[in-house]
Amino acid sequence: MLRNQIKYCFPFVMCAAVLLLCGPASLPADVRKAEGDSVFYRMYLSAKEKGNMEEAMKSASIFLESMDTSFVSQDASSLAVELSEYFEDCFKFSKALQWRLFARKYQQDSDVRVRAENEYRLAKLYYRTGQYDKAFEYGTSAQELFSETGDRASLLRCVNLLGAVYYVCKDFDNSNRCFRRFAQGAEEINDSSLLIIALNNIAVYTNTVSDSAKTRSLISRCIDLCKGMNDTTWLCKMYINISASYVNGGNFSKAKESLSMAAPFLSDIEEFGQYYHYLGVIDYLEENKSSAIDNLIAAVSYYEQGEFPERQQSCLELLQELYASEGDFKDAYDALHRYYEISRDDRRGDAVIDLFRARGELMEQSRREEQMAREKDRAVSLAVGISLVVLIGAVGFIVFKRREYDISRREQELASRNEIAEFKRMSQFKQDMLVEETIGNLSKLGTETEDGGMKAELARICNVLRETKDRDEWKEMKAFVPKFNSDFYKNLIQEFPSLTINERRLCVFLNMNLTTKEISDITRQSVQSINTARGRLRKKLGITGDTVSIQEFLSKFN
Repeated sequence: MLRNQIKYCFPFVMCAAVLLLCGPASLPADVRKAEGDSVFYRMYLSAKEKGNMEEAMKSASIFLESMDTSFVSQDASSLAVELSEYFEDCFKFSKALQWRLFARKYQQDSDVRVRAENEYRLAKLYYRTGQYDKAFEYGTSAQELFSETGDRASLLRCVNLLGAVYYVCKDFDNSNRCFRRFAQGAEEINDSSLLIIALNNIAVYTNTVSDSAKTRSLISRCIDLCKGMNDTTWLCKMYINISASYVNGGNFSKAKESLSMAAPFLSDIEEFGQYYHYLGVIDYLEENKSSAIDNLIAAVSYYEQGEFPERQQSCLELLQELYASEGDFKDAYDALHRYYEISRDDRRGDAVIDLFRARGELMEQSRREEQMAREKDRAVSLAVGISLVVLIGAVGFIVFKRREYDISRREQELASRNEIAEFKRMSQFKQDMLVEETIGNLSKLGTETEDGGMKAELARICNVLRETKDRDEWKEMKAFVPKFNSDFYKNLIQEFPSLTINERRLCVFLNMNLTTKEISDITRQSVQSINTARGRLRKKLGITGDTVSIQEFLSKFN
């Protein structure tokens, strides 16, 4: 082991010895002060000159982590920015966030434009890591700084980011308002790049709350703009997006055609991951199980190179079902185990709370600053000061009461949907049955095999599944059994008796005109899973083409 360590360190020692002979004349001032760490800075310069960015960034990281922070100047801050951009390009968002925050500490005296750009980049990284309250806080700060610079294009980018934060936190009113403001601004300054992003945002929003035909129309406009600008990056994204829309509409041949058009422009792990992900979904819906498994495994391998936990989970969810249907219960268990091992805290459930808490803190900070300014101004009379405080308090009270009323109204609407609650319990019941069935199959294999080691391993796996099932989130599922007594449900089952329990549930949701997002929230499944189920249901109900929606088809059973 010691020999391996010496062998690993020897090239770095030799490189350090050679670089020390070069002298400190070309090093920044803060590097010369940190003499003990300057060797790593030289190693960074040498590796960068040779084009070995991975080694260059490794040396830069060691240099910044080991140097005395009292010596840090703008040079080291710029190096931290370079590190952040490198890791962001590699889709390592947590590392990129770490170095971007490091740089921010030493940019307080920088130009307003530099600080604004850093705040915006921080907001984007917080968004990519699921910390939406921080994304809102830094996005708002960047918006204020860009307002000072008069950079309208950058200001619009902040508006777009805030719209995305509102969207993922399900505040669709504010999200739609931001997206429309962004689109209007892009048209006013005649910026085609921003207009492509704006049309794509509206298309995604439309696909969530409306039909897929309008979504494809918007994406087609984006494709025409991309071709006119020769922007292959966004052209690739648009082909992938329109493929997803075709999958949602049940037109798998068109979906594959769109993916084949995207293939020549794939350039990074995110695009490759999405490409194989959607190919796997299409194969899954067309029941090409072997091909679906291969494509989904390829998608997971690309997603694992960056930070895409939710997309990995979507692929693993389908892989588990495919393996189980083929009788490969070991791989099915492995996929299920990997699904629950993905290390990312799912903060979406608390995202709305965090967002409004951040907004409240910003409002409170603004009020405190105004109050301090009034106290310093001795020319303002006490009566005027009291009046302003009372007015601000009244406005805050009205805003709070209005928000409290909105929340209460939404809770009443949800409480009135008793059938939705029953269907949600049904989803929990299904997961319980899945674990029971898997345990039964593994136990049966244990009794049939004569290999003692295999028996012990199967028994261990069964115990793990039982422990999982007994956790708090599984206990709730046993208490509910779905009940369906509506005329619609009886008529539907009479016409299509072969529908599975999940497909019957989805039919009821769609007949209630619930959006994909609402169904996702109720069933605790991803939006991608719901879209996949919709495509499969269209095929089973015999709905072809795009002229008839599932909701229209199901309405005849009411």
